[in-house]
Amino acid sequence: MTTALDLHRERARIQAAIHELETARTTLDAVIATAPPEAERAARALLTPAS
Repeated sequence: MTTALDLHRERARIQAAIHELETARTTLDAVIATAPPEAERAARALLTPAS
């Protein structure tokens, strides 16, 4: 049987995971914002399927 305590723990676990994702997104945004133009071209080449 699920108790209120179980639900609170699950909510806290999910909130912690969301916080980790927000931190990762912020970090990635900073990396992208400061990346030199050649890094963008190299990344695009990695994502473009070979013909």
